[in-house]
Amino acid sequence: MLSRDSQLLNDLGKTGLVGIGLLIYTASAFFGYGFSQMDRLDEIKQLTHQAESGLNNNTRLRQGSAPTTSAELALYYRYFDRKQDSLDWLEKLYQIAAAENVILPRGAYKNITNQADKLYRYEVTLPATGSYVQLRRFIARATKEIPIMAIDGVSFKRDSIESPNVEAQIRLAFLLPGGR
Repeated sequence: MLSRDSQLLNDLGKTGLVGIGLLIYTASAFFGYGFSQMDRLDEIKQLTHQAESGLNNNTRLRQGSAPTTSAELALYYRYFDRKQDSLDWLEKLYQIAAAENVILPRGAYKNITNQADKLYRYEVTLPATGSYVQLRRFIARATKEIPIMAIDGVSFKRDSIESPNVEAQIRLAFLLPGGR
């Protein structure tokens, strides 16, 4: 038997032996990699199933009763309950504009109240003039220093490309507790 195996090895030669070795290595690598990927595929399927069931639970929560408790809602409204009234916040806004060298001519002001709401919107539309950098700094600083203010919209207009100043129309909303 040994002589027959020796004869087979002799007939194959070095190239044949290398070929058989590569075949064995490739087959083991293929099956080893394939099985590990099958395990990974099962893991991904399980994660997908968990994500889908979590999505369904969130949908059921939204369709059911509101998860917000009255304490959470009270905390939310307390955030807007500041000592300052609308005039105080407008004064702060004009101080920031002056500090950033932004010109704010007279704007339009409007109270929007609804008896059912605990907050009311004080909407302000301001024309503003300054360089683009000044206007951008003014808006960034105002949103940082006036926490109850929201930006509804900003539009920019430049008369000519040579003009250093930009004209802006800034629409803001102050959210205030009812009656201020």
